[in-house]
Amino acid sequence: MTDCNKGHMSTLILPRHLRDALKDPLGPVVQTDELIQTLRGKSPILSVGDIVTRTLNSLGITPLLAIVDGSTRRGPVDHPVDPLRHGEKVIKVNNPAGVITPGLWLAISEAVMGEIPVVIVVDGEEDLATLPCVLEAPDGAAVLYGDPGKGVVVTLVTDDVRRRVRAITENMDRG
Repeated sequence: MTDCNKGHMSTLILPRHLRDALKDPLGPVVQTDELIQTLRGKSPILSVGDIVTRTLNSLGITPLLAIVDGSTRRGPVDHPVDPLRHGEKVIKVNNPAGVITPGLWLAISEAVMGEIPVVIVVDGEEDLATLPCVLEAPDGAAVLYGDPGKGVVVTLVTDDVRRRVRAITENMDRG
């Protein structure tokens, strides 16, 4: 198990005025029964959130990177993801709600460059982890995250999506 809580960049803090920018999904919202078809031929797959990761695993899909925090909608998950069963490497990071710490960003960057399944276990919240996933993943990668009550957002990484995400991260406060 690796501890990734050091890094060289600043902590990014989501200011109130940027919250609306995150309300629009970064890709189509699909239901569980559409995931296998939607993900066919996509690689790598990155999963943000306990429910999305568990759903992928139930479909026999092991993402290259899964980021979990043991909660959903600010409450505990009924059946938390067991990181040792879903990844060959487990990285623990601290990341409070509403921020992206250097440790989280570094862990994502390292995992995306690797070839073995990694689970990042966040002490705190992974609510903004999709942003560094999109910026670190290669073209064509699929970054998945939940849209509670609606389904799974499937974000295919392209230059356009990266520009949209970069505009958000560049306007976040530095801490």
